[in-house]
Amino acid sequence: KKAKGKIRIESRSVVDCPDDMRCAIDGKVAINPVRSPYGHLFEQKTLQRWMQNCGSVCPVTQQPLRLEECQPDQETKRQIIKFLKGQ
Repeated sequence: KKAKGKIRIESRSVVDCPDDMRCAIDGKVAINPVRSPYGHLFEQKTLQRWMQNCGSVCPVTQQPLRLEECQPDQETKRQIIKFLKGQ
């Protein structure tokens, strides 16, 4: 198995990345992207914080949403890692 290289980024907010790699809540690059049933992309920790503060509603649609309903988006994560390695 290939050893995983860690990608170090100083801050999620300084990364100039395509919009489809950004969290729908804070607009920063998603490191652990999850996709809601409504199709929106979120950074997992940001969505967790949102739900702790605002309850179980989608930040974009205001529809009911639970964290368990959001799926890790592995394909987008691969694209983000590829993008960050190219920086």
